[in-house]
Amino acid sequence: VVHAGEVHRISAGTGARHTEKNQSIDPARYYQIWVFPNEPDLIPSHEQRDFAQVSRQDRLMTVASGRNDPGAVMLHADASISLSTFSPTFALDYPTTSDRCALLYVTSGSISLNGILLQQGDQGRVTGEARGLSLVSATGGSFVLVDVSG
Repeated sequence: VVHAGEVHRISAGTGARHTEKNQSIDPARYYQIWVFPNEPDLIPSHEQRDFAQVSRQDRLMTVASGRNDPGAVMLHADASISLSTFSPTFALDYPTTSDRCALLYVTSGSISLNGILLQQGDQGRVTGEARGLSLVSATGGSFVLVDVSG
């Protein structure tokens, strides 16, 4: 069972069975993000952590990572998944290199990615950007940021 604010990682590896079902009468919203592992035929595994009480206000909160980020669920890949909620007028520069790919998905409000305004439900993809990412919110907004090797 995965509750609001939790992150669940499944590595199917050589094969796994699982089901996904909302057992509540209330609607559920979750994000299923697939990241290719660094090596094939991993032993199936899973990990789950609760981030509900951790603040992501005006900072990137890394929830899954292959870079040994403390507190994040482990990914078997050179990748990270972060969440954030920006206050109005908050800005953050995210360093990246030309061998990285980034996906930003706006979950509420609006966020500008390198000067391009994205609204709730929009996504921006950036590849080969050596100068980093500029993330700005004029009115406040929340997002998921996925960073993978290119």
